[in-house]
Amino acid sequence: MLAITSFIIHYPNQKTSGRTVQLRSNSGHPVVELVGWSVTGGFQTGAAGPTSASGTNIVNVKIGARIGFGGHSSLYVGYGGPVTSADWYNDIVRIEYRYSF
Repeated sequence: MLAITSFIIHYPNQKTSGRTVQLRSNSGHPVVELVGWSVTGGFQTGAAGPTSASGTNIVNVKIGARIGFGGHSSLYVGYGGPVTSADWYNDIVRIEYRYSF
């Protein structure tokens, strides 16, 4: 059985009192995310065959920008990579469209 715990830290904090902050029309904001996982059970496959993945910690950092437009829409473009030697991917480019209502 694979068991994973994870956390995400956003800057700037996009949540206040449990409600999403509305971006002003045509506004831009830098975004930094620190994303981590701690594997608490399960196995991984390597060159030597299956080994325990328990205790593996993975941390990635992602930087980008979110641009608000039209009052309810925003677009995020960013890049991310691993901070720790254990990783699930080396590089990632993410483009995200968000509609808030």
